[in-house]
Amino acid sequence: MRLLGKSADLDASAMVERVETERLAVHFSSRRMNRRAALVVAAVLALGATGLVGADLALFLAANLALALAGLVAAVRVAVGTLPYDRAVRHLRPPLPGGPNTTPPTPPPPPRG
Repeated sequence: MRLLGKSADLDASAMVERVETERLAVHFSSRRMNRRAALVVAAVLALGATGLVGADLALFLAANLALALAGLVAAVRVAVGTLPYDRAVRHLRPPLPGGPNTTPPTPPPPPRG
């Protein structure tokens, strides 16, 4: 049933195309962000290797930068819709009762009498 006519169909297809284009742009920008994050972490590790910064401090900074930048990339992808929210936060939630790693509850004893 078409209530709005052909122009509405064109508007909807243009909107879908625009959303897909934006998702692709975010996907490639998140890849660039990942590449930049890797370069930043490598630079911090190189500072530790050269002795300009202590090795333990360089490892600490590199690990924290990697986690922060990965979280930023995931947040951007969730906001735009290229990463489903449930996949992004799956590891943050405790397992639900009755999940795959739980034992089934014991059945009640049979009634007497």
